Amino acid sequence: MGPELFLATEEQVEELLNNISKKTEELKKLAEELHRTVSTSQGAKRSEEERLLLLLWDAKSELFVHAVNHHAELQPISNSKTMNTKLGTKLKEKIFKAIASRCPAVNKCIASFNKCHTQFVTKFPDQSVSGLQGQLTYEVFRSMALDDKFWNDGLYFHSKAPWAVDPDVRAGITCVLVLSRIQEEFQLIAQELARAVGWAIAHHAHLVEYIGYLHKRYDRLNQKDEHGKCLHGAEEERLVPFDCVDQMDLGRVNRRLKIKLVEQEMFTRLNEHKVLVEEWSEDVVWLWSMCQPIPNKPHIQQWHELINQIRTRKVRRDNGVGIDETLEDTVIEVGALDGDGKDASDEMVNENEVHEDTVNEVGALDGDGEDASDEMVNGNEVH
Repeated sequence: MGPELFLATEEQVEELLNNISKKTEELKKLAEELHRTVSTSQGAKRSEEERLLLLLWDAKSELFVHAVNHHAELQPISNSKTMNTKLGTKLKEKIFKAIASRCPAVNKCIASFNKCHTQFVTKFPDQSVSGLQGQLTYEVFRSMALDDKFWNDGLYFHSKAPWAVDPDVRAGITCVLVLSRIQEEFQLIAQELARAVGWAIAHHAHLVEYIGYLHKRYDRLNQKDEHGKCLHGAEEERLVPFDCVDQMDLGRVNRRLKIKLVEQEMFTRLNEHKVLVEEWSEDVVWLWSMCQPIPNKPHIQQWHELINQIRTRKVRRDNGVGIDETLEDTVIEVGALDGDGKDASDEMVNENEVHEDTVNEVGALDGDGEDASDEMVNGNEVH
């Protein structure tokens, strides 16, 4: 009330007081409807229901304490099965003796709960107290987990909504939450799968491209001048500038042998990657069909193209086409160093050593079967 009340007339003040009295009576009637006295039949029925619920809650609370103690005593045995921890025979005997000593007290609590439960169900058959069918026994009590819906205490509070008192509804809520969690896990799997597939395709392309780059440099180093001799010194460096491979410390070997060694190592890594991709293939295709959103599903075509390319090369290699003997040739070349540790002459390097598989791989990227372009050598040196 503001100061304008004191400026009101006598009739206005009387009307205000009457309104206050009227609202007070309405609130009293509403309070009586919400909280009936014990003298009425409905009030007596509600009071009896609350009394039996409290007795049932007390018996169930005491029973829950025994359940917690029971699971705590069994925890070492459970850990020995799930975590492979060793548990001696004497300790097991002590645990089972402790559980057996509690059995009479537990059975007493179970009998008290069954009595309270029977009284409540007899007087209020339309109320669903728990999901328990029949009488509670010691065997059923032992098998219950601590998060079992039987231990729901929502019934003993004021909420009467199904989510609070109906075990089936509560179980359904749990199932919906589990499904939501599963969907979230599927989304995470889909993201990791897309990353793994993208990495496999990109890594394969990078290895093939770099092998082609090394192969191209090797061919250019073997070019002859107008007199039919290999290039040396400044002319060689001008034609094929130094890169990261030339800066590697591989002992007293020339540039050509370095390229051959690195190229063979890259080719070995490429073959290992192909084996990995083939091992992944079935799982990737299945997971992609199960986890990926519909807009992403067509992207699996790149994976199929990679698999087909790998298997085609494998068939050609198994049939004797393009057998790679680079490792053997490289070892022979390195072994050709003289006793003083000097490099073998450039003429000892086989100018016609070509990885047919490498050329085919690079051609598969270009789409026309030709070698990688010269720009790869001069402009796009890969580190």
